[in-house]
Amino acid sequence: MLGGRPLTIPVRKEAGKFIAERAETAYARQIDVVHTYDAPLRAGLKFAWRDATFSGGDVEVKRVFVIEGVSRGLGYLRSSTGERLAAPVVATDFTRLEGEAKGLLGARVVMLGFEPQPGYWSSPGALAVVRQAADYARQGATVLRVEMQNATVLGGEIPQLVVRLNNVRKQLLGQEQSGRVRIELLAGGQVLATRQVNCAGDAVTEPVAFEDQKTLAPGFYEVRSTYEDAGKPREFYQTGFWVRDDRLLHSGPRYGVKGDFLTKDGTPFFPFGTNYFTTEHISWRGQRLGVGARLHRNGATRYQLHPHGRMAGSPGNL
Repeated sequence: MLGGRPLTIPVRKEAGKFIAERAETAYARQIDVVHTYDAPLRAGLKFAWRDATFSGGDVEVKRVFVIEGVSRGLGYLRSSTGERLAAPVVATDFTRLEGEAKGLLGARVVMLGFEPQPGYWSSPGALAVVRQAADYARQGATVLRVEMQNATVLGGEIPQLVVRLNNVRKQLLGQEQSGRVRIELLAGGQVLATRQVNCAGDAVTEPVAFEDQKTLAPGFYEVRSTYEDAGKPREFYQTGFWVRDDRLLHSGPRYGVKGDFLTKDGTPFFPFGTNYFTTEHISWRGQRLGVGARLHRNGATRYQLHPHGRMAGSPGNL
């Protein structure tokens, strides 16, 4: 979808002329777009793709629209410090049968949700962006996830993960998954080890272990994964883990449990920053959060400390 608020202004043809009607959301909701509004912009923003799956092109915008309901951004306007302030190129995949969009199962929609500067659509930068967007949409709904077995590993412990990949369109057509996933383990930008998972069957669920990396020094490690098919990068996933640093761990406050409360240095402590939004249309609802927490559906969770310093919870875990 090229430009503007997706499927927001109906157009009818009357007496040989196209007439724009009043803006509405009925059509947009059919592709799970809940709401759109102007993103606040500032001078000096530059366009950059989300990852190395994409390359080339540029955007020249007058306005960018925040599109509530899409699953992810593909291209961003960044500040001089690298902060992502708006996403003029976004996408959503239809991977489940639910709501008004159930007829789109297996589809992928890419939206260029911005109002460009005059003459932009005929520029080389615009043509490159449109080609990238069209090629990405053509792949259909594809889900790549790389899940660390532990967000923190102990010294001498083997880092382990699970690679999950499925192209829903291929599943619907009875076709096997294809291509490969390349996984890189990095520290400070330097590649320490690589693994490869070949994709086949109805869906891919493959455990991967870095057996030769049991002696990693304490600190943070990055895991980058790229799904390639037909010789081209198609999807990218980035995660990481910590190797436990006992000195760092013991230098901070001591957390514990007393009755139904967490404690910090013996004092009742109420954590914040991880919430359960019962009124939000797009919420976690019992899903694992990005910080590694899972909350009970009524928002009440008890926690207990894992004997190795990890924190576990019942019925969820943190």
